[in-house]
Amino acid sequence: MNPDLRLVVPMKPLDDCKQRLAGVMDEVRRRQLVLWMLRRVLTAAIMSAVGPVWVVGGGKEGKLLASVVGAEWRRDASHGLNAILAAEHTRATSDRFEGILFLPGDLPFLEADDVVSLARAFEGANAVLAPGRRGGTNAIIAPTAGRFDFLMGEGSFARHVEALDRNGTPWRSVDSPSLAADIDLPEDLELLEQQVPRFWGQLADIPRLFGPLPETPITNFVRD
Repeated sequence: MNPDLRLVVPMKPLDDCKQRLAGVMDEVRRRQLVLWMLRRVLTAAIMSAVGPVWVVGGGKEGKLLASVVGAEWRRDASHGLNAILAAEHTRATSDRFEGILFLPGDLPFLEADDVVSLARAFEGANAVLAPGRRGGTNAIIAPTAGRFDFLMGEGSFARHVEALDRNGTPWRSVDSPSLAADIDLPEDLELLEQQVPRFWGQLADIPRLFGPLPETPITNFVRD
């Protein structure tokens, strides 16, 4: 039986995203990149059929993209990523979900199987962490049965582990290349160019309502 999870993908306003790429990409290309990655993350999340998928924030573009792929959307009423996640944890607790699964919107190689692996690791109400390649945390499942300290930021994986151990919360790690690879620095773009066919052409297609959906049909998750 699948755990009862709500999937949450928080987003900044697009103008504030990927500022460290400003030296190699203009504003239009950065916005296209953000939406292209978000579409891939949402597609993987929905196709996993693990739970309902929510985009939080991202402005009108985030709202429109959520509707295109079949995710839900709500406005960001908090300030900062950790505040958003804490608010979503409280909301999921009130709505009687077993946990929330946080996914960042910039995991371009994420697959549905990665999301399923995270959910499987959660069974038994463990907290679940996926390490990023630079010491961050690229996915979290936070059980609603107890306290969870969201400590996103530089070196967050080690700080999450320390907090979970201090609180006596059992946890598991799910490590995979597709979960670890986020896009923050100019050298990360080289990885996309090498591994994604027609990468720049795909970005150029984004204005056309974010391009076509994958051939595999996407179905909305229905909670029992």
